[in-house]
Amino acid sequence: MLQSELRRALYLSCLCATVTGILLGRYSPPLALIAIISVLAGLTAGMSLVFPGWWKAIVVPGAFMALGAFLMFLAASGARGGILPRLALDKTSATVTGQVVSTPHRAGDCLYFFVEAAAVETGASCWETGERVLVRTVVNGDAGGVFSGVRVEVRGRLRHEQDNPGWLLDKGAASILESPLSGIKVVGGADIVSRWVHQSRNWMTGAYGRLFRERVAGFIEGVTLGRKDNLDPGIMSDLRACGLSHIVAVSGLHVAAVVALVLAAASALGAGRLSRLILACAAAMFVVALAGFRPSALRASVMAGLCFGGMLLGRKNDPLNGLCLAGFLLMFANPRALFDPGFQFSFAATLGIVIAMRSSARKGRTIMLVAVCAGAQLGIIPMMLSRGEGVPVTAIAANLAVVPLVGPLMASAWGACLLSALTPTGGKLLAVVPEALSRLIISIAGLLSKVPGAGVGGALSIAALVLYVSGLVALVVRVRERRSVFGPLVAVTCSVLLAVAPMFIAVAFRSPNSITVLDVGQGDAILIRDRSGAVVLIDGGPDERQVTAKLRSRGVRKIDVMVSSHPHADHITGLVGVIGEFPVGLLIDSGVRAETSACEELLEAARLKGVSHRVAREGQVIEVSPHLRLEVVFEPELSPERENLNNCSVVIMVHLDGAKALLTADLEKEGQLVMLGLYPDLSCDILKVPHQGALDAALPELVESADPALGVISVGEGNTYGHPSEQHLEMLEERGVRVLRTDLVGDIEISVDSGRIGVAAGGG
Repeated sequence: MLQSELRRALYLSCLCATVTGILLGRYSPPLALIAIISVLAGLTAGMSLVFPGWWKAIVVPGAFMALGAFLMFLAASGARGGILPRLALDKTSATVTGQVVSTPHRAGDCLYFFVEAAAVETGASCWETGERVLVRTVVNGDAGGVFSGVRVEVRGRLRHEQDNPGWLLDKGAASILESPLSGIKVVGGADIVSRWVHQSRNWMTGAYGRLFRERVAGFIEGVTLGRKDNLDPGIMSDLRACGLSHIVAVSGLHVAAVVALVLAAASALGAGRLSRLILACAAAMFVVALAGFRPSALRASVMAGLCFGGMLLGRKNDPLNGLCLAGFLLMFANPRALFDPGFQFSFAATLGIVIAMRSSARKGRTIMLVAVCAGAQLGIIPMMLSRGEGVPVTAIAANLAVVPLVGPLMASAWGACLLSALTPTGGKLLAVVPEALSRLIISIAGLLSKVPGAGVGGALSIAALVLYVSGLVALVVRVRERRSVFGPLVAVTCSVLLAVAPMFIAVAFRSPNSITVLDVGQGDAILIRDRSGAVVLIDGGPDERQVTAKLRSRGVRKIDVMVSSHPHADHITGLVGVIGEFPVGLLIDSGVRAETSACEELLEAARLKGVSHRVAREGQVIEVSPHLRLEVVFEPELSPERENLNNCSVVIMVHLDGAKALLTADLEKEGQLVMLGLYPDLSCDILKVPHQGALDAALPELVESADPALGVISVGEGNTYGHPSEQHLEMLEERGVRVLRTDLVGDIEISVDSGRIGVAAGGG
């Protein structure tokens, strides 16, 4: 027993050492890496001499760390130091010949895929190489015969990724080849496996389109193929908000579900032990192939292979050791897999499950499934928090309800496809099963996504997070000790109640018509919704991830109108993340361009995703819905000083179900005077105080013209600017304006019903 525990500890320490080594190789300069490895080697040798009985536990992890660092350093250096990055410095026109090594991905009117170059030609010169390059082309229709495995010749212009080269390097490339579609030519066929995978995925996508309605077909594609191109963004948002996004990213869950069904069927048919294991391995590889050989699915497949191989050799299976071995194999074969988000979340969830269930006594299947879900959540919560995402406190309930349905959904969907090839009528009849399962899952996700996620954005949200994590830990411990899990489940339930509490702390009433000033720190982000489901987002705050997480936690699925008031970082940065994650109908901006990456990224993202773009003009009215109207009352063409971006702010009067809100962005006194000259009467119910309530944020004349019942200030807690100023707060108080601040109360949700307003505050 002690020996097996020591072996597990050694495997786990080697896995951690490998991850550390890969991170060192990725982010350390060459000389620093050499110095670090030299110091670690010296420490390892010294500790081995001091503790001779423990030399293996010291030397082996050190060797794994050094190997991981070396392999990653070679991979990164090979990508950065090749011929393609040197040619990209001068934006050279080139012809690259090589093999497509990724599934083409479409974003808006652009198509992206990676090519493993065999040769590159610039006209005067030709080089043989083995580097990887990202090909980017504009397409209006079908991309032709381009898929993973085919050999292509691409003519275009090489360039570097300017804003975020790290993501490209993590994919094994350091340059982009921009080419017209006419410049891409298929010059060689793919191998039999790649061709089968491509044809199978396309055939199944076509079959889904014939068997199911569009919304369900896109969902089933995600569950069975890991393909999200046709997945409804609203469904994806719901899945994320309740901790179910993993069901449309083919991973260990899908491999395990299919393997379990195959083993059960083989046992029922009386197959022998060897036959069952061979069928299970084949089923695992089938799922991995249909998923396009995603790293997360490969990890599960390798684990299954190790497990079945050990069983054939008569070895006792240890899931933790199997997970570590799978990690070694995948990361040594491709150290860049560590930077794939799907692999990270899948591995972390599996590690949490394995650790949580190790040595646990078998109880009822439901209790074991609860413990599995708890372990998976504990594994990924640190990663979610580090990415600025809210933690879905409904994840346990969602997974308990949905995970058992994934295997039957996959099997019945594939069965319907196969049957439809023989008899379309029979396929349609069988398709009733996966359609019903899909609609059930979508409904569950839609219901549970209404519960806000817990996080670090407010007192109640933090309390919900602490209670949720404590409940999960206690639940795992209780299952392992064969004790009652009633207390931990009560704690998890209470965390849900705490998460939804801010939705009910209201001064008057709540309504589906709402204006929510989101607490995004020192910046602005305002969410507007009405009873018809229309959604408007005005500005996005200073953090690319924060506002996206807040929108998800509030169940937002799409943005009808997005407004960028002016291109300062504390207003525009978050919009870049939002437009990348949510479907957006219309982008309205000031038309003023700033020399910032966020400004360019926003416009480029809008172009890539096919978002309509309009420059704000004074007097412009946008009828978002019968209940919601936006009126532009100030824009940069009216500004007395164009060099001051604050005075180039777009100011909007929001008309929502009989109430009016004046959203002034950061407009300063000079701009306010011009606006008052055009609109002497700006009477409204709600005034968004400009510029975080600075000393001269809102002129007394503006406050008197607006005469609001409520003033809201979006400001960061403990900011170094001294916002809001005491003098300004006193001025608002003297004029009878009730003031709410995001730094004191968190998110401020203002409900509107036939002109009446009610306030709910305290959300994170």
